[in-house]
Amino acid sequence: MQFRSIFKVLSFATLLSFSLAKRNDCSEFKKDDAVLYCENDKDGALYSLEINVSNSSKMNENINKVLSFPSIKQLKYEIVGNEKFPTEINKLSNLEELELVYTMFVDKKDDTCMERGDLNDDVLKNLTKLKTLRLEYINLSASNIKAIRGLPNLQTLAVSNCNHNELLTDINQISGLVISSFDYNYDECSTTKLPKNIISTYKNLKSLTIGGFGKEITDDILDEISSLTKLEHLTLGSNDLGKFPKQILKLENLKELSLESNEIDSIPKEIDKLTKLEKLNLSYNQISKIPKEFYNLTHLTELNLGINPIDAIGDEIGKLTNLVKLNLDNIEKISNQICNLTNLKRINLKSKENEIKECIKAIIPNIEEYDYNNMNVDDEKDKKDKEDEEDDEDDEDEEDEEDEE
Repeated sequence: MQFRSIFKVLSFATLLSFSLAKRNDCSEFKKDDAVLYCENDKDGALYSLEINVSNSSKMNENINKVLSFPSIKQLKYEIVGNEKFPTEINKLSNLEELELVYTMFVDKKDDTCMERGDLNDDVLKNLTKLKTLRLEYINLSASNIKAIRGLPNLQTLAVSNCNHNELLTDINQISGLVISSFDYNYDECSTTKLPKNIISTYKNLKSLTIGGFGKEITDDILDEISSLTKLEHLTLGSNDLGKFPKQILKLENLKELSLESNEIDSIPKEIDKLTKLEKLNLSYNQISKIPKEFYNLTHLTELNLGINPIDAIGDEIGKLTNLVKLNLDNIEKISNQICNLTNLKRINLKSKENEIKECIKAIIPNIEEYDYNNMNVDDEKDKKDKEDEEDDEDDEDEEDEEDEE
């Protein structure tokens, strides 16, 4: 009997030690140089993983172990050199976000170019919970697109610097699409294109981003975009548009619009047709004047007009009382009606007007993030913070004195 009692005590102690030992899946990969990032969930189970595999990496020997954690929900797998994406990825049945990047530099003529890699369709099999898929520098194939169409819960598809974009049609389950071609000067011999009659096939899109295609954003493609009546978020940055694309004024449900870095020189008066617009980014363009109709966009909560040769921001700015974030960087003349924007939390502007300085000081207590450039009002913010700290200290001293009494 005594022996049994001792055995029970020892067993309980053993179980208790196991329960007290906190799970830490990421500790398995501390010495693996191919694992760039690892994050556990609150219970210590592997949640997010970023892997970079090169020809010299030992990852190939450990791939089964690395991809054996069913708890993984986010995975970025980058190949550097002549490697293949492992089909073992399809065993991650709980995966929700997957990013596959192929990186291989090759010398062609006088240029250093980025090679495209192939994607085995089996990699995408069984990923029934996948919501976001990002592909970079991939040679897309018809079978790849078929496999993507077979992902029942896919919501967002992002393809960057991929070949054969003409195959990207009729992936009807997605609500978000990103197509970009940013080669960072490494790829002068790129064959990444944006063909016609692709965008218009996505009738259920709510979010669309197209970037880096330059003059390939033709009127025909803009007409296609204007047919996406459910669209709420549109980003067309860095496409050398040269002018404001009036076709998008037909998108009555648009809530967010970004047209930064497009050499746009004017804003059409008809912009107030976008009555639901809440966020607008027109930074890094060549806009010089703001039409009065612009200030009818009273639902705006975020506005970025920074880095434009705008001659003045008039009194009408005071109508945009819902603004929470405002960027007027590089604009010298700004009406003091900006002081009516008492909901501002973040502000970036440059002005030498004394009136602006004074009224900005008045609303500083409401601002959480700020960049006033040469306005010299940072000291006022620091002064107020210091005063608040001193008030807190005085309150603490008074409480201490009361306690002593």
